[in-house]
Amino acid sequence: MLQDKLFWLGLISVIINLIGYVPYIQGIFKGTVKPQRITWGIWVVLTSITFINQVINGGGYSAYFFGSTTLLVTTVFLLSIKRGMGGRSKFDLLVLFASLALFALWAVTRDTRTTTIIAVTIDCIAALPTLYKAYVHPETEVYLQWILAAVAGFFSMLAVGTSTDYILYIYPLYIVLMNGLIVLAKFVGSRKKVTV
Repeated sequence: MLQDKLFWLGLISVIINLIGYVPYIQGIFKGTVKPQRITWGIWVVLTSITFINQVINGGGYSAYFFGSTTLLVTTVFLLSIKRGMGGRSKFDLLVLFASLALFALWAVTRDTRTTTIIAVTIDCIAALPTLYKAYVHPETEVYLQWILAAVAGFFSMLAVGTSTDYILYIYPLYIVLMNGLIVLAKFVGSRKKVTV
């Protein structure tokens, strides 16, 4: 009975995630959404690592969310190469080098709990250019993708089940918080542009 419930929670997180990416990818093709290249490039590697960590750590159906996210993030990054923005500023390069240094640390770390903490840190650093862009250029982002990614992260957290291993909850919780921050950055940036 519990396994059935966890399966459906994992499946719901995947469906919500997919629904959120549809308008985002459509917006890229229309030219209204411009993904930040550095963020999405780092996320390709990171979501792959996180997916593997969730599977190794016994994240159960929560791993469905991270598996689907890996495919979706890779799609957005590939589209961003031609249709995105950013990637050459000093700030972008600093984010890239900091992430690469943490990836190197991750590569020599054998404890899966520690690698999860490193992954969350890399994700947070990688998200900074998108947070900034959502604030300065709010018209280049859409609310739905980030809101539904946060909701999907919440369902992914529920899909972990009754595990007492805190590490399985850290990344999904972070997903909820960071996506919420991106929504907030876009909202505040949009309000600022209206009042200026």
